[in-house]
Parts: sequence; C-alpha cells; structure tokens
Amino acid sequence: MGLLLRPSVAYLLQILLKIWRPCMQAFSTGKNRHLLTAAVTLALLFTLADVAVHAWLDVSGAVTERPWWSGVLMELTAPGAHELWTRVLGAGLFVLFVAYVLYERRRTDLQLHYQANHDSLTGLPNRKAFLEQLDGEVARARRNNQKFALLFINLDNFKAVNETLGHDDGDCLLLVAAQRLCFVPRQSDLLARIGGDEFALLARDVHDPVAIMAMAERLLEAMSMPWDINGHPLQVTASIGITVFPDDGADAQTLLRHVDIATHHAKAGGRNCFQFFAREMNERAVARVHLESRLRQALERGEFELHYQPQVDLNTFRVIGAEALIRWRDAQGNPIPPMQFIPLAEESGLLVPIGEWGLRTACAQAVAWQQLGLSPMCIGVNVSGRQLRQNDFVAVVRSTLRDTGLEPRWLEIEITESLLMEKLEESIGKLKELRALGVQVAIDDFGTGYSSMNYLHRLPIDRLKIDRSFIQNITQNGDDPVVARAIIALGHALGLSVVAEGVETEVQSGFLRDQLCQTVQGFLYSRPLTVAQFEAHLANPPVHTPVNDIRPALH
Repeated sequence: MGLLLRPSVAYLLQILLKIWRPCMQAFSTGKNRHLLTAAVTLALLFTLADVAVHAWLDVSGAVTERPWWSGVLMELTAPGAHELWTRVLGAGLFVLFVAYVLYERRRTDLQLHYQANHDSLTGLPNRKAFLEQLDGEVARARRNNQKFALLFINLDNFKAVNETLGHDDGDCLLLVAAQRLCFVPRQSDLLARIGGDEFALLARDVHDPVAIMAMAERLLEAMSMPWDINGHPLQVTASIGITVFPDDGADAQTLLRHVDIATHHAKAGGRNCFQFFAREMNERAVARVHLESRLRQALERGEFELHYQPQVDLNTFRVIGAEALIRWRDAQGNPIPPMQFIPLAEESGLLVPIGEWGLRTACAQAVAWQQLGLSPMCIGVNVSGRQLRQNDFVAVVRSTLRDTGLEPRWLEIEITESLLMEKLEESIGKLKELRALGVQVAIDDFGTGYSSMNYLHRLPIDRLKIDRSFIQNITQNGDDPVVARAIIALGHALGLSVVAEGVETEVQSGFLRDQLCQTVQGFLYSRPLTVAQFEAHLANPPVHTPVNDIRPALH
C-alpha cells in the first residue's frame, strides 16, 4: 500500500482520472478508439514504470552493492521527480492530440475533396471534376499537337423507367450502367457522370476515327445487353454524341456544345446509335435557338391562332364537332409548320402557356359560336405531356370553363396514348377529375402506343381516335384494316365512341361507315379552317355520297 501512496504515483493516477472522461468523449467513436487506446496505454505505462522502479528500489534497498544505473533511477524517482513524469506524460498526450487533430483535418479535407469531385451514387468523377480534366486536356493536347475524343452517353427512355419503377430502381439502373461503362475505356481515359442519365468519356490520344467508332460501338453493346433491375426485365439503350479536338472545337466550351448537339441528333436518328458532330448540325442548332427565341415572343405578340378541323357524323354527314389545332404565323406573315415548333415548344416548356392559351381560346370560341345561333358542338383540345403533369392542370380547366361560360360537356380533352402511360395512376386520377367536371376525354392516336385491355378498361374516357396511320391503307389487304376493325369493335364493346382521323378518300369513308364507325375527320371533309372559314363551311357544307359496298375488294 505504501507504494501506491507515493506522491508521483498518486499524482499520475489523479491526472489519469481527470483526463479519462474528456478522452472518452473525444475519442470514443469507432474510428478513433485506437487513438484513445494508445493514449491511455502510454499513460499507464508511465505509471506502471514508476511503480515498478520504486518497488525494485525498495526491495533492493538492503543490497549493499547496486548497479551503476541505480543512481540514475534514483534521480528519476526522487520525491520531486513526479513533476518530470507529469511533463513527459503531458507532452506525450499533447503530441497525440496534435497528431489526431492533424490526421482528422487531413482525413476531412480528403473526404470533402472526394465528395466535391465524385458522384455520390456511382463513385465516378462528377461534372465539376470532368470539366477540370477537360480544360487540362485541351491545354495539354494543344501544347503537344495531339487529338482527343469527347463522347456523351445518354440513356434512352430513362425518364420513363424512373417514373414507372420509381427512383430507387432508377438509381439502381444508373449504378449498373456505370459499372458496364467502366469496362470500355482504356486506363488513360476518363469516364464521368455529368448529369442525371448522362455520362461522358474523355478518350485521350486518339487520332483514328475508326478507333473512336470501335469504342462507341463497345459502349452501345455494353448498354444494349439485357437488364434486370430488382426483378424487372428492361430494354435500355443509349445514344452517343462524339466530338474530336481540335477538329470540332478549339476549347472546352465549344466541344461541350457540339457534343451535346451530336447527342441530340443521335436520339433523333432513332436512338441506340452514335453520331459524330458535323458543321451542319451546328447550323441547325443555331437556327433552332433562333426559332426558340422567336417562339418565346410569339405568344406575347399574338402570333398564334387556332384552326378548327370539322368532325363529321358518318350517318348524317353533319359537322358535330371540331378539333382545335394551334397554328403560328410570325410577324412577317410566314407560316411556321406545327412539326417544326410544337416539339420545340414541348422541350422548352413553352407548350404549357401556349396550351393554356389554346384551351381558353377554344372554349371562348365555342361560346361565341353558340351566341351566333350555331348548334352547340364539342371542341377537342390537345393536351401535352407537360400540361397534364402540371399540378394545377384540372384547376386550369375548371377556371377556363368558369371564365368563358362554356358548359363542360362541349369540351373534349385529347391525350395521346403514350402520354397516359408515362404516369398511368396519376393520369387516371386527373382524368377522373375532368370527367367529374363533365368534360369529355378522348385518347388520341390510338393504336400507336401501349394498347392493352389491362389498362384500357380502367381509363375514364369517352372516345377513341384511330391514328391516321391505320386509315391510309385501310382499303388494302394487310394489317391496317384488321387493326381498324379491331379498334372500332373494341370501342363499341367498351361503350366508347370512335373517331377515325386522316380520312382522305370516299372509299376510306365507306369502309369506316360499313364498320359502324360513328365519326370521321380528314381532308376528304375539310382541312383545318380559320374561324371565318369554319363558319362559312357550316353555312355551306359540301355534299357527300355514301360509299358502302367495298367488302369484295377487301377479301
């Protein structure tokens, strides 16, 4: 007991007790437990050494002759020597603490640097890191008079997968895609994830276009392999755009702009393919940007107008409705084809305000015709995907009906089949709300999408509109007349009315009438008309003679 009561021992134990709790609080995490162990072990070793030395000295006190080093030990263990031990212990702990702080700071810096430069999902370099590497590669290649290729890999139809299966499966798909892509690049190349479903590959020191094409083909092959994401078999491909330094651009920004253009052309070219940048692409892209700028101003300037294509009852040949179609005539009076500006408006988000304008204008026009004494008729208005996905879409329809005074039954919302399937359950909910208002709902371009009884009977709809592609060859042997008959029969079985689009000949009209199709629209009866032309058409409708007996030509 006397040994434990020595001043140096007691003092050291006192210090240990004082530092024990804060040490435990500061170092008790799993990562730092080894540092705590080292510190405490060092302190205990100092203490035990003190105890052992004094015990030895007490035991050997009766020995006459002592080793040469006993004097040193006596000096180190003299009554006042605990101050030295304390300093040594304190210095040791301080060194450990400083080392820990420096280690943690370095580890944190490395962690923050990694997080700032890597994608959290795939572990690949992110856009920031890729752009830094690209800038450096441009400088190096320019200095050494070398070439390199820049490839953008964009997954096809990823948005549909993400919305259908959910974000968890979407993330799993991206992770698998990254793993597949990692096997293609060379060790000197850089693969990065630069966006949601976009990857970029920097292929250094390439001079042969054939080698670049081979790399692109390997990337496509890797992405076209069968997919199984959490039990869901999928068909996912990729579109790849390619630019080459310095042929397609002398700086990083130009290369990025051009490779993005090439990627868009690859998607437009059918997807699951690659496309090298060409100068004419840039010219078209510049024209596209210019058109988008004009498009943004067109609504403010009142350059849009609605044309109305009559819908004709095949039994009476009377106009019973119309489809409202947006047309654009610019400030110079030049007509812009719908196929040119509608997709652009959809991509840019401008189709939402344009569509709302079209909805309000069509409803107001329907009321104006009724006020002129014309028979009420249903006006069909096309709704884009962006419109339907707006949270306030149903509210916009409701307020439009209220503000214009149009009875809901005279408004028909037309939605394409493929659009409904993007978010089926959400679409069904909104269609039910529209039907609850009294608005009619039609599926446009029916037969070109995901036609299936599994969902069709669930949809709250009133009408099917047969796509014009099935009408063009309807009087010839083949699949088209079979499909047309099936759609008409399906509509009747479900209690839906059927409209055939794109009717251009009397023979086509006769076939549809023979199959009990109620309503048609197409150039045979009228092209889309301005308001004045439509009113004149109603005042003087053309005369049509039914054509019925065409069955022998089809069998």
